[in-house]
Amino acid sequence: SVLSTLVGMTTDSRSILSVVRHRYFRDIACRWMSEKIVSGDFRCDLKIAKEILTAIFYQNAKKLINDVC
Repeated sequence: SVLSTLVGMTTDSRSILSVVRHRYFRDIACRWMSEKIVSGDFRCDLKIAKEILTAIFYQNAKKLINDVC
């Protein structure tokens, strides 16, 4: 339940290196989640996993920004 509220990786988006860090974070998170699903630690299907990862990488940050502004 806490995993789906993660805002993702925050960094200075003006830096060209931030693109690499964000990509690296996404790759690690997707790999970790797929390993948990395959091992049976997470009981979810592809649709639920996609919803959680979309929330982490996009929706939660968007909501946070909209709540602040």
